[in-house]
Amino acid sequence: MKNFGANLAYRPSVRGPENNSARLGVVSRIVAYSYVVAIGSGAAYYYSYSEAFPVAGYTILFGGLWFAVWALFSTRGRAVLGVLLKADILLWFILVAMPLAFMVFESRPFTRGTWTSQLSSVVILFVGAVLGLRRHLRGLLALAMLSVLAVGVALNLFELLVHNNAWSTAPGRSAGWYLNPNEASGTLALFGILYFGFRQGRYRRYDVPVLSLTFVGILTTFSRGGFVVFFCCVFACLLSRQGPRVSWSTVRSVIGVVLGLTLVAWLAFSVVLPQLSLTEDAAMRLESIERRAFVEDYETDRARSALYSWARFRESPIIGVGVLTSLEMEIGPHNMMAALAMDMGITAVFLYVWVIIRMTWLGLFSLRDPVSVSSDWLVAPWMLVYGFGSHNVLYEPACLLGLGIAVSSFFGRIQRQHADLQAVARARARGIRRPGLPE
Repeated sequence: MKNFGANLAYRPSVRGPENNSARLGVVSRIVAYSYVVAIGSGAAYYYSYSEAFPVAGYTILFGGLWFAVWALFSTRGRAVLGVLLKADILLWFILVAMPLAFMVFESRPFTRGTWTSQLSSVVILFVGAVLGLRRHLRGLLALAMLSVLAVGVALNLFELLVHNNAWSTAPGRSAGWYLNPNEASGTLALFGILYFGFRQGRYRRYDVPVLSLTFVGILTTFSRGGFVVFFCCVFACLLSRQGPRVSWSTVRSVIGVVLGLTLVAWLAFSVVLPQLSLTEDAAMRLESIERRAFVEDYETDRARSALYSWARFRESPIIGVGVLTSLEMEIGPHNMMAALAMDMGITAVFLYVWVIIRMTWLGLFSLRDPVSVSSDWLVAPWMLVYGFGSHNVLYEPACLLGLGIAVSSFFGRIQRQHADLQAVARARARGIRRPGLPE
């Protein structure tokens, strides 16, 4: 009886701080997963949410407050916040927040929805950056990214095969909850890159199905730019599987993936899609892809708008002709660099190009170290390529979330590597200068 009483006396309390911490950790994981899926899939877009769809705004605000409180009032959170204030990550926040600064000094008024949309962009980028630095959530984030791909592909197939233009604003082209087919293809490629960068090694056997799933989702959008950015997704898959060292296994993987996707594309364009009841718009886009008339079509429908934006930029190259002007055009420039130049001048364009070059250069440099290989840096070339076909890269919620996750994960890993190297150097220095040895 004494032993039994002693065991009871030393039994930890069920409501102790460890139990509360574990419970809070579970809630945080649920919030993180739900936030990534809601924003990444397009379920919580903030278009006019201040009046028409307030639930999306509440979702963005709740997620931002949740992780802001964690970052400010916990030891690990303050450490994460310190990393976010480093120059490489801070430049991305400056780039996304630049429209807000220009709006403050703009003479023309903006609606409440415009202000809240721009504030939401910063909030979403912040949440993504916090999630990217929480290493214990990498497996959960990979699952969330896979869920985003599954939802996006399912909705696109539904629009193609069951109910045409249930959500898409382009006749005959699937877009799902993203509304815009080009945005749908770019976002699916982005989350494909992130999935292969975050998924654990034991799930490599599912790489081909996931890559095929992503390709099918992009195929249904009939987006020419989507097919180009998809190669970033393919490279991310191969890099995460093989590493930077070229071997016969790597060569076989590349050949197998290229041949497999080529066969699937040929069957889709030549056999499957012509048998479907496509709208006139979708049929014309399919014919353009089959005839490989990408350049000619770009010159007739996209290049003119981009050239017009560059012409407006020359009117005021320092500060631009007016922030968010590109979003108010009837036909936008479909070029992120041209849009930034016209809206906010040369500084915005320079910063956009610089953050891409910086991340790409460091990513290529990291390939020399097999231990540090990761594919999250491929988001930078994705951003460059996608920027040649869209003027919404810095305004789309799903893109901002993905950029935040990738940027903080990549630069956080680089910072940890630098800290480890400095620690090793200090340890070696202390080891050399042992007592009794000559100076």
